[in-house]
Amino acid sequence: AVALAWGAATDNVGVTGYSVFRDGGLLAKVGAVTSFMDTTVLAGSTHTYAVWAVDQAGNVSPLSAPASATTVSVVTPLFADGFETGTTSAWTSSTGLSVENTDVRSGTYAAEGNTAVGATYGKATLPSTYADGYARLGFKIKSQTGQVNLMRMRDAAGNSIGYLYVTAGGFLGFHNDAVNTNVTSTTAVATGWHALELHVKTGGATGTVEVWLDGAAVSALTSVGTATTTVASIGQLQIGETATGTWDVLFDDAAFATSRLGPNGDTTAPSAPSSLTATATSPFAVALAWGGATDNVGVAGYTVFRDGVLLASVGAITSYTDTTVLAGSTHTYGVWAVDLAGNVSPLTSTTPVSTPAAPAPLVSDGFETGTTSAWTSSAGLSIESTDVRSGTYAAEGNTTTGATWAQETLASTYTDGYARLGFKIKSQTGQVNVMRMRDGSGNSIGYLYVTAGGFLGFHNDAANTNTVSTTAVATGWHALELHLALSGTASTVEVWLDGAAVSALTSVGTATTTATSIGQLQIGETATGVWDVLFDDAAFGTSRLGPNGDTTAPSAPSGLTATATSPFAVALAWAGSTDNIGVTGYAVFRDGVLLASVGAITSYTDTTVLAGSTHTYAVWAVDLAGNVSPVSTPASATTASAATPIVSDGFETGTTSAWTSSAGLAVESVDVRSGTYAAEGNTT
Repeated sequence: AVALAWGAATDNVGVTGYSVFRDGGLLAKVGAVTSFMDTTVLAGSTHTYAVWAVDQAGNVSPLSAPASATTVSVVTPLFADGFETGTTSAWTSSTGLSVENTDVRSGTYAAEGNTAVGATYGKATLPSTYADGYARLGFKIKSQTGQVNLMRMRDAAGNSIGYLYVTAGGFLGFHNDAVNTNVTSTTAVATGWHALELHVKTGGATGTVEVWLDGAAVSALTSVGTATTTVASIGQLQIGETATGTWDVLFDDAAFATSRLGPNGDTTAPSAPSSLTATATSPFAVALAWGGATDNVGVAGYTVFRDGVLLASVGAITSYTDTTVLAGSTHTYGVWAVDLAGNVSPLTSTTPVSTPAAPAPLVSDGFETGTTSAWTSSAGLSIESTDVRSGTYAAEGNTTTGATWAQETLASTYTDGYARLGFKIKSQTGQVNVMRMRDGSGNSIGYLYVTAGGFLGFHNDAANTNTVSTTAVATGWHALELHLALSGTASTVEVWLDGAAVSALTSVGTATTTATSIGQLQIGETATGVWDVLFDDAAFGTSRLGPNGDTTAPSAPSGLTATATSPFAVALAWAGSTDNIGVTGYAVFRDGVLLASVGAITSYTDTTVLAGSTHTYAVWAVDLAGNVSPVSTPASATTASAATPIVSDGFETGTTSAWTSSAGLAVESVDVRSGTYAAEGNTT
């Protein structure tokens, strides 16, 4: 609004009125008054006014000296969206709206509701409730077969207060839910884009309804202080219609505030955030920081992208930590700013950042030895190579009556432990228990399971409770992670499936446990049941391991030598292997058969050979995850003949004559170790 005032003109007969001009065009004719209020201006606009006087004969005076005024900028909306994020994510709920960029009112995007039978709408729950509210919407009706409802206000419970619509004949109308009446104006809605404004002030029988189309008041739909409303406050803004119908409508520049916004939304985008940095703070976290953007009205928040995909929307802060990354991964991040009207800034991006590898587990087994020998005890598991998660082998527990499990006694006991397991459920008839932690005495602390319906759950033994998530375990291989930090009623349980946190099973500092330490890791189930489950990549550590085990095999041992050091010993030596994490030991083979498993040493003596024998040896390396290297180049050795004995007799004379004395021995030839004869001592 702009208030005008002037000094009265004089006339020989009498002044009857004045004509008010705005920017050279006639704005209004008034009586013999000396002031006028222009309520048709828009926010942030500048205009020049002038006035002339008119007498009874119609004579007009010279035009007054001009006066200019600039209206203040529009208020900052409490809610606004111009769909400039390319999504409908600003709305609390939406159905049937698609974001398009071929026909927009401002910016780059608009939303389209095009339907023959369904509803097309967006609903925003406002930050609070308001007794006095103003809403704005840009819209374009591309086609309609009947009435099209455009914009509605609701109370916090979702009850409709009133809405603006366009009739099948193209006229603007308002429906008042309090009195269930429709008022249709003579204001026609022409083709093309329009700006619609609705003001509702609650107040029982003294409420207010005001409507503007393209900035011009629609008097037929306006009732100031005489409208009836029954709700106390406004809590929701809706565009489009939840009921079904046939229409094609575009929406843009939606907003809500507690004072009039005007027909034109903020179309100025913020500046790009500056100096984005990305720092890997752990194998599973990347810390982002950036310089804040600027905007002509105000920055409402930022959108964070990872590898070109939306990662998170945050408020007006300049940092964010991505805790969904995995160890040993590389990512590129970007950030853009979003203002109160939903305009987005240019994207700022970083150079790639790589997270470090996960720490080496304390124990791990991918069954790459082709056995379950890495486990302290096991039952019902068979090693197979036809369906594996990584490497060459996996373990299968397939039973109709028995238990299938493996237990590992850890090297020590731990108050904070992380376990990982790759698993695949081939079939089940009921619940399948997958991975469990126990204390040093074997008492169960908690375990992860898959329900008969296929949902992931956790059993807490201290509270004897089962918590089932809504996370479905689809067919195929999965990686399961379990973190237990034991601290009585302040314990922590965290669960990840395929690297993603399962929030329903996670309690940080609020879980109850009675065990004081973790001493055993178990896969599978010691109780009986009916299932067929595959296991791979099992591991335990004191910090998170991530879903992916080490699948890189060590290099082959080199330079293997075999030297017969006596008729009954062969000394082996080789050059050590290398590995991306660490070599834990070597397997020694003789004539193609496993002879011994040794630690991270590079020599071994075979004391089981015999004199005068020839053998071929080979060695492979084993890493922390159980991956095995290629086998070394073989080396052969022949032991020397045994020394000539000082005394010997094979009874080949057919007598015991070679012995100084003997008694009770009979020489026989039906059962001998070598030669023709042996001696038999048979007595009662």
